[in-house]
Amino acid sequence: MFADYPHITCPVYSFNIDAIEGSPEEAQGDARVGATVSFVMNLFFKKIDNVTVYVCDSIDERQYARKRKFDLWFYSYNDGSLIKEDGLAIVEGTEIYNAMLLHKQNKQLTEIILAFKELNERAGDK
Repeated sequence: MFADYPHITCPVYSFNIDAIEGSPEEAQGDARVGATVSFVMNLFFKKIDNVTVYVCDSIDERQYARKRKFDLWFYSYNDGSLIKEDGLAIVEGTEIYNAMLLHKQNKQLTEIILAFKELNERAGDK
């Protein structure tokens, strides 16, 4: 993700939630999903240098609903150790909501956030 920023050395991962069986519509109100995401993120960020990015899929035009759900989970479960930087990339007229999560103690916090913002701003230029 940060190939054009060689000074950023932290590992960056994408975070996805995919239904592998069953119907996602039936699980919308299932509180266990948010709790599970929180548990996974807590394990993931035991390594302070880890960074994760997620994109709210826009294929069905429900990207804003996905953004609201992730925002709700973040503010409900964050113990204060994580920062969420929201992004909006506009590619060929389509708004793509995304976000980056990183630990407050990440040594490259400022550089990573600035690079993330720049990448979102330049997304439509490609």
